[in-house]
Amino acid sequence: MKSTSGDFFPGISGGWNIYKEDFWKALAIHDKLRLKLRASYGVNGNLGLLGDYTAQGSYASGAVYGGASAIQNTVLPNADLRWEQSKTLDFGADIGIFNSRVNILFDVFRRVTDNLVTTLNLPPSTGFGSILTNYGSLEGKGIELELNGRFFPASSAFQWETAITFTKTKNKILKLPFNGVEKNRVGGELLWDASTKSYVWKGGLQEGGTIGELFAYKALGVYATDADAAAGPQDLAYVNGVANNFKRSGGDVIWQDTDGNGTIDARDRVYIGNIYPTMFGGIHNYFTYKNISLTVRMDYTLGHSIEDQLSKTFDQNGAGDISMTINMVKNGWKKQGDVTTVPQYMWLDPKQNIGRGSSAYFLKGDFLALREITLSYTVPASVMKKVGMNSLRLNLTGNNLHYFSKAGLLGGVVPEDGGVDNGRYPLSRNFIFGASLSF
Repeated sequence: MKSTSGDFFPGISGGWNIYKEDFWKALAIHDKLRLKLRASYGVNGNLGLLGDYTAQGSYASGAVYGGASAIQNTVLPNADLRWEQSKTLDFGADIGIFNSRVNILFDVFRRVTDNLVTTLNLPPSTGFGSILTNYGSLEGKGIELELNGRFFPASSAFQWETAITFTKTKNKILKLPFNGVEKNRVGGELLWDASTKSYVWKGGLQEGGTIGELFAYKALGVYATDADAAAGPQDLAYVNGVANNFKRSGGDVIWQDTDGNGTIDARDRVYIGNIYPTMFGGIHNYFTYKNISLTVRMDYTLGHSIEDQLSKTFDQNGAGDISMTINMVKNGWKKQGDVTTVPQYMWLDPKQNIGRGSSAYFLKGDFLALREITLSYTVPASVMKKVGMNSLRLNLTGNNLHYFSKAGLLGGVVPEDGGVDNGRYPLSRNFIFGASLSF
C-alpha cells in the first residue's frame, strides 16, 4: 500500500465547564443549570475492504494451464492504493437541568472522507473481475441529540429513567475522478427537471449529488374505461431496451406525463426516495419498583424508501403462476367502469403496468421497532436465606417484538433497510428466560 505524507491521523478535543466559572456562579440559575461546551477534530484511517497483501496483489497455486500445473495471478495489485481518511469536526454542548436529573447532549458534526476505498469493476479482457481503488470524496454532516433523565427523587420506591436519542444526517459527493463528463458523473438518469424546464442528469454518482437516489414512473391511478385510456398520453416507455408503443385500455395505469409532451418514456420518471435513512435514534425506558424492574427499548429509522420487489413479482405474474397479492385480489381493475388505483391482473404483465418500476411499489421505510422488553424480579434476601442462597434474579426478555410501520401493507416488507426488498427474512422474534443465582 502506498505510503504518503497523508498517512497521519491526529486528533484533538477540548471542553469548557462554564458552570464552574465565577461569573456563572453569580447567576441566579447557577445551581439549576450546568453547561459544558465541547469541540473536537480528528482524522481516522480506514482500509475498507483491504485484506492482507491485497495492494501488492496475490497468486494461487493449483491452477491448470495447457494440461500442466500453473500458478495463477488472482488479485491485481494497485501500488497507488491509499488509506481512506475521514476528517471529523464536531461542536457540542452538555446541559444539565434540575441538579442534573435531566441532561441534554447536543452535537453538530461534519465528516469528510477522502480516498474512499471501493471495488472498481474491470472489463473481462483484463482477466480480472475487479480491483480495489480509491474513488472520490464524500461529505456527511448532521446533528445528534440525546435527552436522558430521572423523573422521581432517590427516596421514591418507584423509579423511572429514560433516554431518547436522535440523529439527522445528510451526505453529499464532493469529488469524483475526472472522466470528462459534467460533474464527473457516473451512471444516472436523464429526466425532466421542472425548475429548469429541461432534461438533466439526476442520480448516479455526480459531484454535488447524494448517493442512493431512487427514480420511478409516477402512477396517478388506473384508467376506468377504454375511452379514458384512448384519450391519455401515448406510451413509448422502453422495456428491456425496446421501445413499445403500447395501446392503452381500461385497467392500465395512468402514468404521469412529467414533461408534458404527450408521451410516456423513461425521461418522465421522478425522484421517489433514497435507500439511506435521514433520521434515526432510540428510546430507552427503565422502570423499577422495589424488587421488580422493567426495561423497554425501542428504536426508529426515518427517511428511507423500499421497493417491494416481492409484491411486484406476484402482481406482474412473470412466471404465469397466477399468484398475486391480497391487494391485487381485492382492488385490482376487473371490468369497464371500475374506479381503483390497482391495475388489471394480466399474464406476464405485457404492458408493464407493474414491472417497469411503478411508484405504487415504492414504500416509505419509516418504522418504530419494539426491540426489547425485559421484566426482572429479584427474590427478597429474607426468602433466599431460608433456602440457603444469597440471591436469585429472574428475567424474561422478548426481542424484535413488533414494527410500527406502513412498509408492510403491500407484501410484508421488512423495513430495516432501504433499497430493493426481494422478500428478505426479518430479524427473528425470540423470548429468553434466565435466572441468576448465587450461594
